[in-house]
Amino acid sequence: MLSGCGQATSPAPSSKIFERFESLGSFGTGAGQFNKPRSVGVDGAGVIHVVDMTGRVQRFDAKNNYLGAWQAPQTAQGRPKGMGVDGDGHLMLVEPHYQRVTHFDSNGKPLRTWGKQGKAVGELAFPRAIAAFGRNLFICEYLDVQRVQKFDMDGHVITAWGSEGSGPGQFRRPEGVGVDRAGNVYVADSCNHRIQKFSNDGAFISQFGSPGDAPGQLNYPYDVKVDAAGRIFVCEFGNSRIQVFSAKGEPLEIVGGPGTGDWQFRNPWGIAFDASENLWVADSMNHRVVKLARRKEAAS
Repeated sequence: MLSGCGQATSPAPSSKIFERFESLGSFGTGAGQFNKPRSVGVDGAGVIHVVDMTGRVQRFDAKNNYLGAWQAPQTAQGRPKGMGVDGDGHLMLVEPHYQRVTHFDSNGKPLRTWGKQGKAVGELAFPRAIAAFGRNLFICEYLDVQRVQKFDMDGHVITAWGSEGSGPGQFRRPEGVGVDRAGNVYVADSCNHRIQKFSNDGAFISQFGSPGDAPGQLNYPYDVKVDAAGRIFVCEFGNSRIQVFSAKGEPLEIVGGPGTGDWQFRNPWGIAFDASENLWVADSMNHRVVKLARRKEAAS
């Protein structure tokens, strides 16, 4: 492991899903250090990518070894935010201030870039996060528009849904998006403090969550991901925790809470699963990345 990365490991106190907490990184701009990491992405080769406020994308292997870094092409107008992995296993980087998505290989080589600024369907207006299902890509946007758009792999729009508001199918700052094994789409509707579930074509299915910090309540959910068993994992920026729900939206477990120690977070921004369904967390204000190692008995 790279000297100075600051890795720490701690067994789980009570989690039924995760058995170990691993902390990677410290504050700074050196190799293996972070300045408010925002998103994590694990590509098809198993390489973990982390983007932070410096506009750097740092790369690590599954054992937390530092592999290198590359800089986002442009940062004068703003830094990248969202990450995802496309149907070919390539990393996708979302650049909200440039209204575009770029696909990279595991070494940081740009493969293609797409996106046109605008508010019309098929254009991008401050895209925040991206998720893939097969050859389809889902992007959530906020500011000038509050919506989700579905694209093909070349960036051609298929459909779009959403508007400003708090009703079913409406959004107030959608921050994160995830897809389950059936292709249903989950949106972290952050300022409505809820998760909304849609069909692959945008038909509203259900929602769960309300403002608060009790089990089942949410405080600024910033990301959402679904495991192979259908459990829904929500990254709560406001409550500084990860909350796990059943496929029906029933609260199952809370991991973490505010703080700087093991099994604690400070305003986490994004989450991602690796191939073993370990959960990687961009623990923003702690300037680190956390790996929650999955219990083998919790894999299904």
